Amino acid sequence: MNDKAFAAFKQERIADRITTPSLILRSGLDKVVSNSKIDEFFQQIPVRDKTMITYEDADHMLFQDGEYISLVINDIISWLDIHSKK
Repeated sequence: MNDKAFAAFKQERIADRITTPSLILRSGLDKVVSNSKIDEFFQQIPVRDKTMITYEDADHMLFQDGEYISLVINDIISWLDIHSKK
């Protein structure tokens, strides 16, 4: 997320409006989206039930990276399984 996009998110108070359990996935080597901005956005989400998973050696394209796609999908399924039982 670049500075302009993040400013728009802040102005619209997007994070403040989230009221459901939330899963944020991020790439440790992302050069498109700033991890510090993702951290800031994540901290602004007011719900207690929120999870952030970082794939340290992955780049921006998590769902197109053959090395990580199985891990990412399994993490999403696991998170959904846990949250569907609540």
